[in-house]
Amino acid sequence: MLVLETMKDYYEGNLEKAFLVTNDGDFDVLVSFLVEHNSLGRLICPDLKRASRLLKKVTPQQKLFDLKRVIHSITKKDKNS
Repeated sequence: MLVLETMKDYYEGNLEKAFLVTNDGDFDVLVSFLVEHNSLGRLICPDLKRASRLLKKVTPQQKLFDLKRVIHSITKKDKNS
């Protein structure tokens, strides 16, 4: 359903950037579509080490984030404040 709704929003002009949180390779076609149409904000993987190879293959490196690293970075900054 997520894929269908995202595609619908894109074609109706209701999507600027999509931010997805998943490790699931079933979304590789959606991610590819969003990348091709410059509509992928970020792909955030809960655990990048366990993320699907398909997702890693279709996602530009600068758009791919590891949620664990993001949380660690935020909490580290909070401790230093």
